[in-house]
Amino acid sequence: MNSALDPNEDSFALDEPRPNLALIIAGTSAALCVAGAFELVRRIFARLRGIDGLGLGDVKLAAAIGAWLPLEFAPLCIILAAGAALVAVGLARLRGVRVDAETRLPFGAYLCPALWLAYFVSALSA
Repeated sequence: MNSALDPNEDSFALDEPRPNLALIIAGTSAALCVAGAFELVRRIFARLRGIDGLGLGDVKLAAAIGAWLPLEFAPLCIILAAGAALVAVGLARLRGVRVDAETRLPFGAYLCPALWLAYFVSALSA
C-alpha cells in the first residue's frame, strides 16, 4: 500500500511530482535578495532621517515579490507601486489634503496590486 503516512515510504506518492530543489533554492534566494534590499533601504532611511520610512510588513511583502516573480520583474513591481503611490499623493494634494514629510503612507497597499500586475506581465512574456 502506497500511503503518504507510511514511514517506510517517501513522503510523496509515485504519481506526484517531486519538488525541484534548484527551484526552491532559487526562489528562496530571490526572496532574500529583494527583502534584503528593502531592509537595507529601511535601515539607511531610519538612520539618516531618524524615523521609520518602511515597515517590516513592506520587507515581508518584498520577500513575497522575490519568491513569486522572476527576479527581473521585481524592479517593475516596485516601480509600479511607487508610481501608484505618487499618483495617490498627487491626487490627495489636489483635493486639498495636507501631505508633508511626516505623512504616513501604507506602501504595502500599493505593492500588492503591483505584484499582481507584474505577475501577469511576467506570465505573458514567458
